[in-house]
Amino acid sequence: MSKVDRNEVLTTMRSIVGNKFANSDDYLLDNYAYQYLGDLATGGESKFTNRPICVVLPSTTDEIVKIVKYCNENELQFKAQSTGWGAHNCAGQEDEVIILDCRRMNKILDIDTKNMIVVVEPYVISGQLQTELFKLGLNCHVAGCGANGSQLVTVTSMCGQGWTGISTGFSNRNIIGAEWVMPEGIVCRIGSWGSFKDSEDPEKVIDASEWFLADGPGPSIRGVYRGYFGAFGGMGVFTKASIKLYDWPGPKVLEIQGRSPNYSLVKNKMPENCDTYHIIWDDWEDFKDAGYLLAYSEICWGLCRIQGFDMALAAASNNTAMYTEKIFQDLAHRGGHELMVLIVADNKKEFDYRQKVLNYIVEKTNGEYNPLTQIKPMKALAFLAIIRQCNTTRGVFRAGGGFHTSLGALGSWDWCVEGAKIGERLKQKAIDFGGLVDDGADNVWGNPYEGGTFSHLEELFMYDITDETSRKAASHYLDSVIEANKIYPLGIGLGIGDMEGSAHQCDLFGPITSNYHTWMKAIKYEFDPNNASDPGNYTEGKKFEG
Repeated sequence: MSKVDRNEVLTTMRSIVGNKFANSDDYLLDNYAYQYLGDLATGGESKFTNRPICVVLPSTTDEIVKIVKYCNENELQFKAQSTGWGAHNCAGQEDEVIILDCRRMNKILDIDTKNMIVVVEPYVISGQLQTELFKLGLNCHVAGCGANGSQLVTVTSMCGQGWTGISTGFSNRNIIGAEWVMPEGIVCRIGSWGSFKDSEDPEKVIDASEWFLADGPGPSIRGVYRGYFGAFGGMGVFTKASIKLYDWPGPKVLEIQGRSPNYSLVKNKMPENCDTYHIIWDDWEDFKDAGYLLAYSEICWGLCRIQGFDMALAAASNNTAMYTEKIFQDLAHRGGHELMVLIVADNKKEFDYRQKVLNYIVEKTNGEYNPLTQIKPMKALAFLAIIRQCNTTRGVFRAGGGFHTSLGALGSWDWCVEGAKIGERLKQKAIDFGGLVDDGADNVWGNPYEGGTFSHLEELFMYDITDETSRKAASHYLDSVIEANKIYPLGIGLGIGDMEGSAHQCDLFGPITSNYHTWMKAIKYEFDPNNASDPGNYTEGKKFEG
């Protein structure tokens, strides 16, 4: 525990970033302690987690270096965040952690259209970046958390899958380089950046064309600074990231009408050579076959599983409409196993070809197009949901105000489907016991990636944040998932967390997963000997004894 007085910490922080950008007022600290998943971190007791000692808004890498070094020298911890969405952004200990809110670092630094690379700062969100990229005929992967999520964080520090994984991979597969303030305050430039003395444009401070290689020479350190899930702020601060981009054959500007949260395409008119399809299979085996065929065919720009209950929640203008209007009730309770397909083509000939292949696969695998979603408003809604990730979040929170996920490990498509069946059984038990929203139990979300090379399906669940019984039921369901992971080969998924945090999960699952936890702890120990980078959602360091 640090012996440094709060006022002394605040004075030092203000000397680094300015009086306006460091604060320790109670109301502000409570704001940073509040998280929508806080109740799952406190056993259903509260949405307020640990308070930081103060909050600081740095604007440069140099300022972050100074703060990190100060923490190392004074037995304090630091925790960086961008948009701050999720309990993993909270301080690991009460009154011991300086939160670095990176919202002032919000610039798109450079876009290399030829090589399809962008360099961004931490607070560049997906919606902001995508809007600029569309104008250039380019696109980025958008994680499932939505267009409000940080692009840098999803590639450097977390695990973010999204609707378009079939054509854009997912976030932690798209990192090409980074500027990394390591836990002791040393700046490390990862990848090829800085390898060239001359730029075609001498005025450029950052030239994205230099950031084309994520590793080397020598062993990759990607597993050190992020691995699969990311370190959740437990391995320093990332101040710049180079991200792989993709082709966008659609319109340069989307014609949108309405106000948040009810956005829609103008007159619900789909852009030229674009369309969405919601397809249902009654049999899991047919669903498996269709997933593989669609992934291998390379016709899909977007391909994702979404259950009708979630679609109805996202499509309805309010909860009353969701639970009383026939179209939404029919959509919610149709049953079956669904996939949403988005086709985006360069021209009509290509569009017609993709559509013919889709029709062939649907017929071959005994699927059917859901007539409820073939009407213009539904197609337009689905298009925006997939492209901009702008409606799915409102859908999952609408039923009870609380939402989380479980399972979701990477693997082959058929293996993921088998895991989804187990998830359905576990959740049905929790629903029958009482407390969770009854969404039909089978509510897995996910998709194949990169031509079907691998996949993930995560089991979503919803609960009433105003009801203590419901909050505790959500925690108990997560406990049941952890127990199931010990019995079934489900893999280490996205939502296996429990009240004791990520470090506890590592100790729990490491021994049955090639002892990965010992390597994580050893890496943390060597790179962060003072334990200054908050380990609360990562792991505590420990010297390797091999």
